[in-house]
Amino acid sequence: MHQDGFIKNLVIDYVDGSGHITPVEINASVMTEGDSPLFLALCRDVSDQKKMEKTIKDSHERWQFALEGAGDGVWDWNIQTGKAHFSRIWKEMIGFADDEIGNDASEWIRRVHPDDLPRVMATIQSHLDGKTPSAANDFRLLCKDGSYKYMLSRGKVVSRSSDGKPLRLVGT
Repeated sequence: MHQDGFIKNLVIDYVDGSGHITPVEINASVMTEGDSPLFLALCRDVSDQKKMEKTIKDSHERWQFALEGAGDGVWDWNIQTGKAHFSRIWKEMIGFADDEIGNDASEWIRRVHPDDLPRVMATIQSHLDGKTPSAANDFRLLCKDGSYKYMLSRGKVVSRSSDGKPLRLVGT
């Protein structure tokens, strides 16, 4: 048997005789056996998956709107990898465009005023160690124009490993 083509994860709307629409995922293969073409298709109802995706999208949009409407910048730090996400508003608060700051925690650390850094890091470490319910700091952050701006930052560990090590710290 020879496989001539394969379609994977094609999602279409199936309309039944009564007009009811169901999203289905199709995985199909076209094969030949001798001179005879064979077509094999597997269809799977993905209604629940589509509903979940919409729920997540709607939730994300509400969260995004609430934060942007409040004017808060958001950061999300993966403690294990050192990678961080800084929201567009967070970057704008200190004068940067979205593409001017990388996705690494060192981007933030190197902008904290040197006189404030030991206190800020001690507060964060205390929270990472589980000694405080959250980490909150007032400190100066270096702006693009070379000036410093006072910031109030609040963060919380949102996930830990099975042995209690902090994995992610998220804040505003």
